[in-house]
Amino acid sequence: MYLLKIVAVILTVAAPMANAWSNTTASVTVKNETGAEATFTYQYAFGSFKPSPSAIASKASTSFDLISLSTTASGMRFTYKSGRKECKFEASHSTLPTAKWDKKATSVGSTRATCEAQLTRASINPPYNYSVTFTLK
Repeated sequence: MYLLKIVAVILTVAAPMANAWSNTTASVTVKNETGAEATFTYQYAFGSFKPSPSAIASKASTSFDLISLSTTASGMRFTYKSGRKECKFEASHSTLPTAKWDKKATSVGSTRATCEAQLTRASINPPYNYSVTFTLK
């Protein structure tokens, strides 16, 4: 009986910590609200994309996840280009000293684009998963 109580205490303490050791997942949605297909260009990712980002048809969207290499930090930077409009999209999170999330969208094409970034969900507990929506107009 004593051994059973010890195992129960260990599981009670260890189970919540198991999530802390999981890698952070950033769920990404990219909307192409332009009149032409938008193509993806990789710049940086602290982790791996699943599935790999791809071109987006006009007036359509795509979704993918960034699986981070850690729980304490994640980050990505990429562009989508439609004709002469191009947006650089960035998102990241860090937990030191406290959890915070950043997102950014910048027009970088030869024709000014409207680029938007919106954090739509963020978990304040490990593994700090979050969702972000990027829009190219």
